[in-house]
Amino acid sequence: MATTSEQLPALAETQSKIPWYAQDLPLYLKGFGILTVIYIGLRLYQGAFAIASGLDSSEPAFEEYWMRLFYIELAVIAVFASGMWGYLWFSRDRNL
Repeated sequence: MATTSEQLPALAETQSKIPWYAQDLPLYLKGFGILTVIYIGLRLYQGAFAIASGLDSSEPAFEEYWMRLFYIELAVIAVFASGMWGYLWFSRDRNL
């Protein structure tokens, strides 16, 4: 059935008054909050151990604190990227 001009005002009145960019605002704020918590946690860790262990890469403490943190970050990034790739691959439109 085709949409006629008599039906257009009725369709326009039933649409949401919220702009398209503000409909997902709570989701964006949650994501921003998660990233902020991660950043603050990493910053506090770095601030706590920078003075105690130093930042010289030739010292053994550098391997213990900073390289461990680097390897954990690499693992988290790999898992997150793989998960996002899988989500995008399996949720794609297959009727193209």
